[in-house]
Amino acid sequence: MSKRLLFFLCVAIFFVSIGFSFYADISPHADAKAYNHIGWNLARGIGYIENEELANPYDDDAIFRIGPGYEFFLAGIYRVAGIFLEKGDAYAPYAERPYPLKFPWQMVWIAHAFLRALTALLLFKIALLVFPDHQKKEWIGFSAAAIFGFFPDLILINGFLLYETLLLFWGVAAIYFSLKTISNPLYTIHYTLYASLSWSLAVLTRPSELLSFLVFPAVLVWQKNWRAALVSFLFPLLLVGGWSLRNSLFYGQPLFTTTAGAYALWVGNNENANGEYDRPAELKEARSALHSTELSSLSMRRVAQFIRDDPFKFIGLQIRKTMIYFSLIRPTGFWPEFENTPGKRLAIVVSSALATALLFILSANGMWLLWEKREYLFLVLFWFVAAKPLAIIPLYVETRYRYSIYPLLAFFAAFALIEFFTSSFRTRHIKTWGIALLAFFCITIIDAAYVFDKVIAHIPLLLSF
Repeated sequence: MSKRLLFFLCVAIFFVSIGFSFYADISPHADAKAYNHIGWNLARGIGYIENEELANPYDDDAIFRIGPGYEFFLAGIYRVAGIFLEKGDAYAPYAERPYPLKFPWQMVWIAHAFLRALTALLLFKIALLVFPDHQKKEWIGFSAAAIFGFFPDLILINGFLLYETLLLFWGVAAIYFSLKTISNPLYTIHYTLYASLSWSLAVLTRPSELLSFLVFPAVLVWQKNWRAALVSFLFPLLLVGGWSLRNSLFYGQPLFTTTAGAYALWVGNNENANGEYDRPAELKEARSALHSTELSSLSMRRVAQFIRDDPFKFIGLQIRKTMIYFSLIRPTGFWPEFENTPGKRLAIVVSSALATALLFILSANGMWLLWEKREYLFLVLFWFVAAKPLAIIPLYVETRYRYSIYPLLAFFAAFALIEFFTSSFRTRHIKTWGIALLAFFCITIIDAAYVFDKVIAHIPLLLSF
């Protein structure tokens, strides 16, 4: 396969991502609006705060937002572009400015699209690394890059000021450099530093990536590669540790990168929890009444109390959230931005549902085929795959929280497709697909039974033209 074809694929991913973002023209709201405010304030040198009008930065809510990686990413884009706000509405049009873009966040869409093209390229390189002797290794990598690049959910998220696109880039980069370190001792220190930096930036983007990072030094310890295992902690200690130290000193109590994690743990683990972001009155009142540092401490106490008082319900909730995570009736598309465009919403929901079903089924087949080979790097990849849901399920599950696993699933799905089209034993593949389909169908039926009323309520929304 020629390099030109791979180049054209990356260019196509870039322009498709940009094209949809400008077509959808989504303005930031909710979390995206908060990230944008923090990014602007950082770019203007005000500091890591969300509301600049507060007299005391201690009272600000920025520490409650997932971060700080994405907020600093936004700040870097805004600062490099030279667009600064002095006061007033952060979402006012910039028609009078000498820039070709009307709104500053459109530059973020372009940066997102560039990161998506680079992530696809890294998936291609992972395939070359994992399948050094496979005759179709380039086509496996190309297919993985294409599945990732044209996956509807990930094209859609490109147009939101949300951290997923950046997280996927750092996550895939970290896995690539980790595999480089693990697969060849000659590359150990050289690539360990790259892996360490990538993992630290992934954790700063979303702290749940910490579990995926720990797979890396664990494998190095198992290899008895002590020096590389120690080096792997260098940037996490400097960057993640440094930010945590800053938070702890500023707020006067031990804190990690954000206070959001403890509250998310409470949302997903209480007497009235259902595995989703449905908060009972107590949690809403606590969120309104308490500073997020106090809320963080209260959340941990409430979760510990819940586990002690009702351990079986706690276990049942984890099973319930696992069902949500792997359910096929959790497509994207039910965003407030599409309430007034039902045709667009229907297209997004249907394409997301079909693509997700194919991705889950094909990747399950690919993982089964690679599991049978029992090769070393394949097993390492399985640990990285397992770490993704294990980091999310204890909290609460939303559709976009699954996106961090999608690049790896694209890799396994690509392998399954190439094996199917090049194998003379296609019947075996079809049987495996059937087993995977049956398994996901059962999970989906159970999930649908739990949320039957919601499923019925969403049908008129999809058909309301």
